[in-house]
Amino acid sequence: MPPDGTTTLPAAETDAAPECAVSTPPDPLGLAQLWADHFQHLTTLSVAGGGGLLILLEARILDLGDRWWLPLALFVVSAVLAMHGQIMAVDDATRGQAPGRKARHIRSAALAALGAASGAVVGIVTSGNV
Repeated sequence: MPPDGTTTLPAAETDAAPECAVSTPPDPLGLAQLWADHFQHLTTLSVAGGGGLLILLEARILDLGDRWWLPLALFVVSAVLAMHGQIMAVDDATRGQAPGRKARHIRSAALAALGAASGAVVGIVTSGNV
């Protein structure tokens, strides 16, 4: 390696091996457990966000007027998607299959809904119209 810290090797020699070069496929049950745990954490965060929002509204710490329903609905959508994804991961594991593309789409949608819900709450609170 030259003294400036760069390498003169071609990128193909320094990159990690592609996934298709793995000699043995990963354990589908282990992957399903990881996915189910991830979906469980997403569900927990979504329920905590929705519950926290309701507590802040009921305690009159946060007054959103008519704008409270959108973040709450997004938290609920995120929780329901994450629970559905967890059920799918367990069903796939029961059949001996690793979670597939549909689980990835559901995970992305659950994360997007959770992010949108959090962003909606922050946006409303910091808009100055509370």
